[in-house]
Amino acid sequence: MRANKTLRGSAVILSHHARNSVFTCLDFDNSFYSADKKEEEILSRVFVGSKHGMIYQVNYHNEKLEGTFQVDEQAIYSVSVNEAFCVVGSEDQFMRVWSLDFSEFYMEAKHESTVCSVDISPDGLKVACGTVSGSIGIAEKANQKYQSLLRAHTADILSLDIQKDKIITASRDHTIRLWDLNSFDQDYEFTTPVDLPLCVAAHPTLPLFSCGFESGVLRVFDIEKTCVSDEFV
Repeated sequence: MRANKTLRGSAVILSHHARNSVFTCLDFDNSFYSADKKEEEILSRVFVGSKHGMIYQVNYHNEKLEGTFQVDEQAIYSVSVNEAFCVVGSEDQFMRVWSLDFSEFYMEAKHESTVCSVDISPDGLKVACGTVSGSIGIAEKANQKYQSLLRAHTADILSLDIQKDKIITASRDHTIRLWDLNSFDQDYEFTTPVDLPLCVAAHPTLPLFSCGFESGVLRVFDIEKTCVSDEFV
């Protein structure tokens, strides 16, 4: 961030790939969390999904397109990446776990509706996904076991994130819900009848998460106190 509190932006040159492309989601390679990484390896890649089923790999440092991968025939609505694999949720109702070179996928699970949000647990052992029908799915990568929580919400799940042993979901039903990642029970529910929660992001270490709302307000929630900790416009 600059001294005048503005963020610098720059465009990635996509050449012919920019023609008729609609970009829908992105995630950073989170290998920057590893302490043994060299400086030039830290935060090196961004993976971007598109409406036409493409994944674009962009180098964060030189801002160049490094590769494109056709992973689906329909729109990709969510991408989540760690140092070992990439999870993709798409319009064809599938959640797929891909190798980082996208040469093969390790597992897939089909849902009753479009998969619109995915996330990976901090230890990389579980994957969570949300659908437009309001259900949540949990996949255990080690044994490829999959479990679905049908009708977890009464409307679309707009965003999902994992905070240690909890899943946080925001839905068009005007609720934010916290779920136990192991028992799949609902721990808590925030109801926001006058404002629509659009996106959630969990703090990597503290029991906090933030949520952006349709009104333009950003609220920070304290999980342990189950209350709003702070609010920004």
